[in-house]
Amino acid sequence: MQDIMGTTLGVYQKWARQNGLEVRVDELGDDARLLWFTERATEMVVLYIHGMSPTHVSASVICS
Repeated sequence: MQDIMGTTLGVYQKWARQNGLEVRVDELGDDARLLWFTERATEMVVLYIHGMSPTHVSASVICS
């Protein structure tokens, strides 16, 4: 799928530029990143964890 669509980071960067937004990425280490869609604020954060397990588990959490 990455061969067709690109990486999450690449897709995010392209989307942000196409929509006139600043690319905001915080590197967390171990190939983990925070991709911001608005100004950096912590009033509400959507945490999406894409799993790479054999069952392809993923999770989303909205923190407010």
